Amino acid sequence: MHRLATAVVVVVMAFASSGCSHAETGPITRAEIDFRGFPDGAAPLSFGPGEASLRSSPSEDAGAQLRIVDGKLTNMPVIESGTAGYYTSPDLGGTVTDLGARWVFTPRGGTPGTMAMLVSQSALDFPFAVHLVITPGTWSFGVWPPHGEPEQGLQVLQSEAFTAPLAQDGVRVHEARVKIEGERVAIDLPDGQHRVIRDPRIAAWSGHFATFEAFSDHGLTDSRAGFTEIWAFSRRVE
Repeated sequence: MHRLATAVVVVVMAFASSGCSHAETGPITRAEIDFRGFPDGAAPLSFGPGEASLRSSPSEDAGAQLRIVDGKLTNMPVIESGTAGYYTSPDLGGTVTDLGARWVFTPRGGTPGTMAMLVSQSALDFPFAVHLVITPGTWSFGVWPPHGEPEQGLQVLQSEAFTAPLAQDGVRVHEARVKIEGERVAIDLPDGQHRVIRDPRIAAWSGHFATFEAFSDHGLTDSRAGFTEIWAFSRRVE
């Protein structure tokens, strides 16, 4: 039997002890969705406190948009060049503090695909306080400045190769988590490694929106990223 599909928002009051700051006392919003129980077809839009948005790039790639296939949120690019599908949360009502995903890489023509997770102040727009990219062979974390900044484009803060490549068999489920605390992020990687990165731009550009991305640098041959579960938690300052 299929697992029941879930799209959950839970608000929990977290009361501070005498040593905690006022900013830590706001309610937590938890947006979580498990795609394994959904039928093939359009991606579900209910995600936490509202409706998620779907985007794809470029417009001429009819297969770039994310949809449900075999219990996974995935896409099937139909052009040779770079292509991406995005699933973006609604406004989560507070700064995103945690986000994560479970996914598989399904092989196509032999080149590696990409999964990414982003945090922004508006729906899928610069700046990005979090830009975590994971391929079967590498991971990287960076920030992306807002429009008009002297430095443009992705600013990579750390990047490494995995000791052993991640499986691309369409079966092995990988998991990554990001915890954001001010200018600090703690990253749990799919190979079991843990990394901590600090940069003041993480705090300055933090936001209420989380995006989950399936990207192909070579649209017809990259392995497809297929999300089985995604989640994003936020805390509202009161």
